[in-house]
Amino acid sequence: MVIENHFCERNVQEILDVTVVQADNSTFRRESEVTVEHFMEIYLGGQPVLKLVCTPENLAELAVGRLVSDGYIAGEQDIESIFADESGQHVKVYLTNKMLPEAFLKTELSFCTTNRQVYALKNETMAVLPKAYYSAEWIFELAKEFAKGSRIHKNTKGAHSCLLMYNGKIVYGAEDIGRHNALDKAVGYAVMNGFDRENCIVFTSGRVPVDMAQKVIRARIPIIVSKAVPTYAAVRLAKEYNLTLICKAWQDSYEVFHDAEE
Repeated sequence: MVIENHFCERNVQEILDVTVVQADNSTFRRESEVTVEHFMEIYLGGQPVLKLVCTPENLAELAVGRLVSDGYIAGEQDIESIFADESGQHVKVYLTNKMLPEAFLKTELSFCTTNRQVYALKNETMAVLPKAYYSAEWIFELAKEFAKGSRIHKNTKGAHSCLLMYNGKIVYGAEDIGRHNALDKAVGYAVMNGFDRENCIVFTSGRVPVDMAQKVIRARIPIIVSKAVPTYAAVRLAKEYNLTLICKAWQDSYEVFHDAEE
């Protein structure tokens, strides 16, 4: 896999002057930091497939992770090269077999922050996950690391984060304005570094609805942990595809909504 990343990461937050209004109707001025939005288009084999609104960092990881978690490609074996231009507005992924998956062209809202999918697969491709080992110590380690806070969220309170654990060790952390993007950055990092994703765990700061569960299943990561809650449809999908789903994961407790070992 050849990676050409010409994008220089930019400010992910900016400072604005705001007026604070208190309960006694007094006011004062102060500085407040907000997250910066970046607009990126992902190409697959020369074909534009996705338009994303994201945080301007880790763009190659985001592109690869999104292509894997949306089912366009299976993994690193499908990627010949990755090219990100200086503007960061175009990230191009070229395939080893030079062929696009069977697909059709369309535009639709995708997830949050007006991300748009412009080239979508005709057929849903998900497979049952293998059983995966984890320990309570690993889950509490993830919760403890998450509780330390992440850079952008500490300053702006406007970012989601995702941690990647591999064989029991936390190896990567990503932030983004969208929880789906943060997850995809972690998936992309695993793919680009040749990790066996069936030995990975992801910890997300956001809730786990059915689309988040689908992304993890397509990425072949058998365990997802969240400090928030799942939806009923996500739990049903976890049981159908053998996904271990752990939520409300805090430093002193967590809840297992589905355990593939059971």
